[in-house]
Amino acid sequence: MIRLGIAGMGYGANVHLPAFMDHPDVVVTALADGGSGRARKISDELGLNAQVFNRGDELARWDGVDAVSIAVPALHQSELVRAALASGKHVLCEKPFGTGLKDISGLDRIARENGLTTALGYEFRYDTALREMIELVHAGRIGRVSRIDVTWLVATGLNPARTWSWRHDIDSAGGVLIDWCCHVIDYARAMTGESIRELWCSTATRVPQRPNGLGGMKPVTAPDSCDMH
Repeated sequence: MIRLGIAGMGYGANVHLPAFMDHPDVVVTALADGGSGRARKISDELGLNAQVFNRGDELARWDGVDAVSIAVPALHQSELVRAALASGKHVLCEKPFGTGLKDISGLDRIARENGLTTALGYEFRYDTALREMIELVHAGRIGRVSRIDVTWLVATGLNPARTWSWRHDIDSAGGVLIDWCCHVIDYARAMTGESIRELWCSTATRVPQRPNGLGGMKPVTAPDSCDMH
């Protein structure tokens, strides 16, 4: 049985937690929320009797977990991944697991040297339709792939009523490139079996400000649309 801790009680509680609770070989023993009190509330409501932490790095270092599932804002992901790996924990982390190459440098080495398993939350390659397409390509059923066209329209991303969050802040590693376009690169690689050697993109911010949840508006600094080749 794998003892699991989940850091992040937004997407982590809504998506990661139900999936792991449904897994017969996993028991959720710890939750972390960054001090909001949500972890305690969720643990009590679900009868988890989980150890609750106000900091994700404290959960990552706790001896009561074998693996850590990380679903916190991108700005804080790499520090939790690093803390978990340094403590001998296996890691599942939401993409992009850091803010840039400098931020994530050395994480793969730490994992390999300690014999730890790591994974990123690129779930779309497991979508039923995409999996079938990937299998058809790999089996040679549709011939050699010379071009892949993707048109991805996400209504929520351009909804002006959507409340401002870190995803709308460029300094917090927000924006459509990290939120969505990285998925396209991932499943395109899975489909072709090759790495991306060249990439060109043009980004724009079509919704310049969003509600801040307090009755006012807050400027959007991260791009919410992208044309990528």
